[in-house]
Formats: sequence, structure tokens, C-alpha cells
Amino acid sequence: MKMKLNNNTSPRYCISTLSYEVAHEAEFMHGCKGFQFGSESVAFALVRNFVRISLFLNLMYTEQVIKELISCPKVITEPPRGKDARSSYTKSVFALDSKDGQFLFTGFITENLVFPENFSIGLVYKPREEKGSITLLRCNGMHGGTLQNPHHAYCHIHTVQSDFLNQGSKVESHIELTTEYSTLDTAIQFYINLIGLDPFDRQKYFPPPSGQIDLFSLN
Repeated sequence: MKMKLNNNTSPRYCISTLSYEVAHEAEFMHGCKGFQFGSESVAFALVRNFVRISLFLNLMYTEQVIKELISCPKVITEPPRGKDARSSYTKSVFALDSKDGQFLFTGFITENLVFPENFSIGLVYKPREEKGSITLLRCNGMHGGTLQNPHHAYCHIHTVQSDFLNQGSKVESHIELTTEYSTLDTAIQFYINLIGLDPFDRQKYFPPPSGQIDLFSLN
């Protein structure tokens, strides 16, 4: 169903079933006269607020909510701590907030000390309204393929799925093979672009390797 608005129609009235706050933001941004429901900025505001309201009301997760959590603009609030050397790998952890201050996250980077192609870079969502956390995605390197896990022979990305999440399973069950990166350095650049990290923080904490152009930011 398409929603049509004319110059005399209040956006707040038409989309009040979604959210008073969403309508107020849309009206503030564009005003009632000449309001275009399909405009990109208003659509972005609607999606962002719908995600916020859905999570606040503890409604079921959707794929759109998960995608928005992954891609919403973010800033680093606690810089990456020095690599914590463990038995066979190192791990670095950092904290992030969405730019609008609504969502909290942590990121992590692990690297195998023996096999550098075996790494994992993840984004963890920390809901304000419930205990625990949800790993939204992991950008992984090559772990060594097996009959049970043939994808381990390739770089691959794990993401959590809404159906499983709503059933109480937080396992990142969706697996996608990728050629977007092949090393830890290129995976980090891919990851910080994917999660919408602020350009200033990208350059400050994860600058491209010397001599390389930040190709992902050009996409």
C-alpha cells in the first residue's frame, strides 16, 4: 500500500501508527508543505526510529533491524586495548556507540599467533533493555577446511539471523564466503566500512596499511 500526502496533509497524522517521534522528526526535517514520503532522508529517519522503537518495546528482531544495527554510523568510545596475548592468539577489544547515542557495541579482533590467516573481527551488540549481548557478525579468515566445515578453507562472514535470534539462539548461523578481503589488514578495512565507523576514528585507530588506499571508503 502506497501512502500519498498532499501539501495540506500532516505527516504526523499519516504515520502516527508507526511512531509519534518518527513523525515529529520527519516533520521537523521537511515540514508539511511539499512533504515527500519517499525522500531518502525521511526514509532513513523512519527506519532508524523504527529500529529504536522496536528494540525499546522488546519486539521481535527482523533482518532489517539486524542490518541497521550493523551499518548504523558509529564512533569509538573506548579505544582498542593493547593486544591481549593468550595461549595461541591475541585479542584486542574496543567499545562503540551509535552516533545518535541509542545503541551500544563492542568490537574485537583476534589473530592466531601461528597461522596469521586465521583471524576473526566481530561486532557485538549490547542491548540496554535486556541482559547479555548479541554477536551480530564476524569477519573471519581461513581456519582450515574440514568435511564438517568446508567454509573454513575460505575467508567468510558469519551473521546472526533474526529467526534464530527470536527463538533464543544467538549463534551467527548465516555463513557467506567472501573475496572482499584476504588478510587481517584488508579484513579490518572491510569491517570498519561495513559497520559505519566514523571516518575520523577509522584514520585514528585503523588507518590503511602504509602505501595502500582506503578503497572501501570509495565505494
